[in-house]
Amino acid sequence: MDVYICYSRRDSNLVMHLSFFLGQMGLSTWVDAEGIRAGNDFWRSIRSGILESDIFLYMITEQGLLSPYLHMELLFARQHGKRIITVSET
Repeated sequence: MDVYICYSRRDSNLVMHLSFFLGQMGLSTWVDAEGIRAGNDFWRSIRSGILESDIFLYMITEQGLLSPYLHMELLFARQHGKRIITVSET
């Protein structure tokens, strides 16, 4: 997987467009709405998605900055030496 996208669910529309755009550029993306199957352990799936991706893309939005889950994902990515790219909604 090329890019793990970290985002708030409230920004799903924006992220789906971004994921489509990256796909058009030939990059594969991991988005939790598509990467977690029903019944799977959520946090284990998130960690696996981060570890299997080359790039951790962090969507900076008002909703995302308030989410403790996104902060946990960012910390996990940092602890595992992932290349982190931030993208702002504006």
